[in-house]
Amino acid sequence: MSRRLVAICVLATVVPLTALSAPTYYFPGQSCQTGGDHDDTGLLSSGGVLTPSIAICPVGGLPTNALSIVNTEIVYSDYETAGDVACYWAAQNWDTSLYLSSTMHSSATYGGTPSPVLGPTGIGYVGVGELRWDNPVNRGQLLYPLSVVAHCTLWGGERIHSYNLTSK
Repeated sequence: MSRRLVAICVLATVVPLTALSAPTYYFPGQSCQTGGDHDDTGLLSSGGVLTPSIAICPVGGLPTNALSIVNTEIVYSDYETAGDVACYWAAQNWDTSLYLSSTMHSSATYGGTPSPVLGPTGIGYVGVGELRWDNPVNRGQLLYPLSVVAHCTLWGGERIHSYNLTSK
């Protein structure tokens, strides 16, 4: 009888913990919209050295009930020395309020940096990386989002490979 009681207690503590796991929504770079070209590795910028392009990367499939956005990530490649990948998130709530994240820039630092970084030769970061935001738009508050969108500035030779959002 005591084994049965222990099994019930263990089950009672495990089930709520798994029910609290935060869902993550993943999207390929091809989901972003801009004047750029898409291929099997993501969205390629249509911008050039003098004129960047703006990529709009929507998050779909979010539940209609209240949620809190825990973190967001954008995986990119940056092979343009004249400019960097720069992105921010925007969430429009049901009451028409608009929440904006900080802008993050491509860099050798995991997660990106809040301002552009030039290397020792005066050239921006070149390589593959990930931009990351914790509590990007709602600072822990519950939202009823109508839309959640990443906005990225891409120069020629820069690419968005994927992006994701984790909520609870």
